[in-house]
Amino acid sequence: MAGDLIPVGEAQALTSRKITEETCTKWGYTIGELHNQKVQIANYRNATGQVVGQKVRFANKDFRFFGDIKEAGLYGQHLWRDGGRRVVVTEGELDAMSVSQMQGHKWPVVSVATGAKGAKKALAAQMEWLDKFDSVILMFDMDEPG
Repeated sequence: MAGDLIPVGEAQALTSRKITEETCTKWGYTIGELHNQKVQIANYRNATGQVVGQKVRFANKDFRFFGDIKEAGLYGQHLWRDGGRRVVVTEGELDAMSVSQMQGHKWPVVSVATGAKGAKKALAAQMEWLDKFDSVILMFDMDEPG
């Protein structure tokens, strides 16, 4: 994770994933440009809502990190209050937004920045926050890493 942040971009519906513009706006998931290529940008925020890191997704599914993702914690964590009945943890930003949208953005959902392979470390770093929930539901893909 290195480098300065890129321009935040603009929220747009992700029609291929049936994710609405409203959801993208809520989650700070935007479309921008990097090296003359259209990219998707997961803007990671700290507890005060400031963008401190970005995960950029290229059309070929390559990813690049900018800023300090560690400072931000889990993707979407800033959207929810501390604690409650349950929180769902997914392995990807698009997965988290999909789950949140399906339930009307009413229940906490977050994502790890580095997928299933980095989940143990990411969750351990946020254990104090996760521990405030009665249950933590891991909703990972059904592939080998998940």
